[in-house]
Amino acid sequence: MQEKQKKEIYFLFGFALFALLYGIALIWLHHWLDISWADEALILLLIPILLAAYYFSHRLYFPTAFITSIVSIWVIPNVVSNIQTSFTTLIILLGTILLTSELVYQATKRQKKAEESLRSFSIRHETILKEIPDIIAQTEKDRVYTWLNPAGLEFFGKDAIGKEAACFFVGEQNTYEKVQPLFNGDDDTFYVESWQRRRDGESRLLAWWCRSLKDSNGQVTGALSTARDITDIKYAQEAIQRAKQDWENIFHAISHPTMILDPDFTILATNKTVIQATGLSQEELTGKKCYEVFHHADNQAEGCPLLLLKQGHFETIEMEMEALGGTYLVSCTPVCDESGELKRIIHIATDITERKQAEEALREREATLQSIFRTAPIGIGMVKENRILGWTNETLQQLIGYSGEELEGQSSRILYPSQEEFEKVGKVKHPMVLKNN
Repeated sequence: MQEKQKKEIYFLFGFALFALLYGIALIWLHHWLDISWADEALILLLIPILLAAYYFSHRLYFPTAFITSIVSIWVIPNVVSNIQTSFTTLIILLGTILLTSELVYQATKRQKKAEESLRSFSIRHETILKEIPDIIAQTEKDRVYTWLNPAGLEFFGKDAIGKEAACFFVGEQNTYEKVQPLFNGDDDTFYVESWQRRRDGESRLLAWWCRSLKDSNGQVTGALSTARDITDIKYAQEAIQRAKQDWENIFHAISHPTMILDPDFTILATNKTVIQATGLSQEELTGKKCYEVFHHADNQAEGCPLLLLKQGHFETIEMEMEALGGTYLVSCTPVCDESGELKRIIHIATDITERKQAEEALREREATLQSIFRTAPIGIGMVKENRILGWTNETLQQLIGYSGEELEGQSSRILYPSQEEFEKVGKVKHPMVLKNN
């Protein structure tokens, strides 16, 4: 059986018992008040009706119960006006009791509901304060801790209550000066970072948000502050900053023009060598297309390695290109995210202008020498290791009657009249040639 049904049964039982006892009392009053049985029958009829009306109206709506109580005070005595005054007084007393009971019941009900609401709010408030990881602290105007939430007690220790906040400062700080306007009545929230000693003795950096507490007259009574341990965040930020600085130092120390591009050929960052080579500032270079800077063109250069990267060739690609009045060996390395999508391109251009010029000069000298050797009036030939013939000029070919293709790869024995002469030169001249390179 449900609790509500039990209460209904108990109430009805009590109501029936009350009506029975009241009827017995009326029989006794018949002789004490000396009233007729007709009046008594009327009373026996009106009183249960009154009590029933009171009960059901009370269960439905409070104002009807209130009206029923008033009726018991004013109506019944008028209906039974011929009843003796003492009985009229009794009826009025009964109605007054009902009215008072109703008022007390409603007041008690409201108070109980308010207490339950307050208790629920208090439990919710305590749960929040218990579970919140941040420190919450209340201080008086003299900066003495008067209350700390569990996180605060865990950090400072249970003996922190009653101690001044400065007792936990690490080193000299101007924290008090920063929050002084708060104690002067400023309603703003003040933020301050402070190194403070944890209960295990370790120094930790706390970020504080502080607001003033005021009484009903607007006078500052103290401060309510929340704090968060940002030591690890601070160390992580410093490590990131150091890594960033190290990366920038390495990036700018690269002697070759180096850029970071996005897949649309837009320059995101350049090192100092690019700035020196182009004569443009970092701000002027950032946001431009790479072909605008290196080729002074509106589109990508033919054979641009970035085009191959955009086509899905996600590997380092090298290519020689003419740019900035010189020749560069361009290396493009893709940088992809976890899904394999191209996000950045490392573009390194090595200036090979001098090397290309030296190679060109060497080729020209070789062509000149070959022209001289080819047209010389004497036979000239190149002998490789193991005395194997290589290149020969036309004069030598005509002297021995073989073409250049026939002589190339043959033993130089073909040039000697006898094996003895060939071996003699091999023993004496050939080692001397090899020794002198």
